[in-house]
Amino acid sequence: ARVKEQIQDQVLAWQAAPEQSFDLSTGLHMGSPIETARMVIVEFADFRCPHCKFAAPTLKAFTQSRPDVAFIFKPFPLDGTCNPSPSFNGQGDGISCRLAAAAICAQSLSKKGWEMTQSIFDRQDEFRQTARIEQVDNLLCEIQGITDCDQLKSCMSEEKTKLELQKMAQEGLQAQIRGTPSFFVNKKELSGGQYLPVLQAVEKAL
Repeated sequence: ARVKEQIQDQVLAWQAAPEQSFDLSTGLHMGSPIETARMVIVEFADFRCPHCKFAAPTLKAFTQSRPDVAFIFKPFPLDGTCNPSPSFNGQGDGISCRLAAAAICAQSLSKKGWEMTQSIFDRQDEFRQTARIEQVDNLLCEIQGITDCDQLKSCMSEEKTKLELQKMAQEGLQAQIRGTPSFFVNKKELSGGQYLPVLQAVEKAL
């Protein structure tokens, strides 16, 4: 009964939340076309965040099993080398930014952004133990069949890629997210969006 009550509270808080504005053309898109979707989920996530890895299969299964749900995944690296948040003050090891760049580049180079996302989460423990960008690149290049290694490295280092990451991070900051993963459904923040019963309750409320 307490869980039901908690879910109900999360749905009520979501309904009362202010609307945020997002550029739905950036990030990785899965599911229904955005224009026709009844439920549009936006997630801000960091590739080294365990809770984000935990959320990934639920979001994928929920989106793929429904014809009117669109899901947009926006990288939000907890890393000041590409995230303009004042709390990072430009500081960071660059690794979360590099992983986010890999997903963006896999999408732009070969439309394999989701495959790259899955592979990075699958090997999250290795990336969490890695301290140098060169090691990150070597691990990324081991991921088979996604894109050419030199092309990927070149794209990850481009100013255009960094600007795209900064832009998405800025959206998260404007929406006042407090950490990762953060979820929004139809422009309103949803607490507990990584849990299936919460998503189902919001779907029902719609």
